[in-house]
This record gives sequence, C-alpha cells and structure tokens, in this order.
Amino acid sequence: MTFDWTVPPWQRDEDCTHTAVTLKHLRAREFAMSSDLVRGDNAAEALADLLMGRSGMSDMMSNRGFAFVVVQRGFGTMHMSSPWQDEEGEWNLSASAGDAEVTIFSAADTREMFIRLQAAYPDR
Repeated sequence: MTFDWTVPPWQRDEDCTHTAVTLKHLRAREFAMSSDLVRGDNAAEALADLLMGRSGMSDMMSNRGFAFVVVQRGFGTMHMSSPWQDEEGEWNLSASAGDAEVTIFSAADTREMFIRLQAAYPDR
C-alpha cells in the first residue's frame, strides 16, 4: 500500500484534528477505553498518527483483547453502543457524535494498517 500524504501525520507540526478511542476487551462484556488526540486530514490518517505517533500502539497490536479504534473528527462527545459479538464471535460496535464524522476500525483493520505502515516506514 502506498500512502499519498506528503508528510506523514505523526511528523506534522500541526494541531490535532481527531479524537481516537481505543477499546480493549477485558472479560465478558467489560471493556477498557483510552483516548488520544491525533492529527490527520481524514480518519485513516488519524489512525496512522495513533499507530506511529507518540502514543505508540505496537504493544496494543499484539494484545489479544484489542478490539476497536473509534476515530472522531473533532473533540466533542461521542456515544458508543455496548459492543456485541456476532455468530462468528467477532465484536461489533456502533458510535455517533452528532454531526461529527465517526469511523470505527476493527482490530483486524487496525493491525493491517499497522503492518502496512511498518513496511512503508521501517525506520520508525
């Protein structure tokens, strides 16, 4: 995968544009959440900043409980449903933030992005 940015989000000298909330499955229906402010022109760039930037998500990528990253443009209040499992055992989630754009990245999508970023930026 090629990334079409001129400067990667984690190297930009600009203010944050998105909120990223990471959900980790603890047990049963219990989840831990952490949030970070990240930069990017869209949700994918904001996820790249989370993965490669100062937050350093490499430990989370190998964690079996890692479930989702929810990215919201801006910094307002976000509402998420309780995560639920489908017939295949995959976790699902819905989220909204009023008029703000919200994107949900599954653990598989996030890991795939992380692998692609590491391949494209091996010195990072």
